[in-house]
Amino acid sequence: MTTATRPTFDLQTGQLTKEELENIDLKEELLKAEREHFEKIQGEQLRKAVFSDKEEEEDDTAALLLELEKIKKEGAEEKERMELEKMEFAEYGLLHFYFLNTTIYITVVSVSEKD
Repeated sequence: MTTATRPTFDLQTGQLTKEELENIDLKEELLKAEREHFEKIQGEQLRKAVFSDKEEEEDDTAALLLELEKIKKEGAEEKERMELEKMEFAEYGLLHFYFLNTTIYITVVSVSEKD
């Protein structure tokens, strides 16, 4: 006495038939296998998502480090440019001072030669 949709009891013993018990065991094994497969896939997807997040985080970190290096380089170039301008200004001041001293010297020598 077996049916495809619903197990039946043996009216005399009040138990399921051997075939029905095997079908139930097979269905339970199938459900267990499907659940394990689903959990495995879900775990893999979770690992991929975590790994993907780590890769994105590493990419973001690398991009930030590159940006930081760029900023440091620009800062160093700006500092170097300012130092160069200071040196050029100091050189200009020295040249101007030298020119004035030379002019004064020539004037003093010229005046003293006239005397």
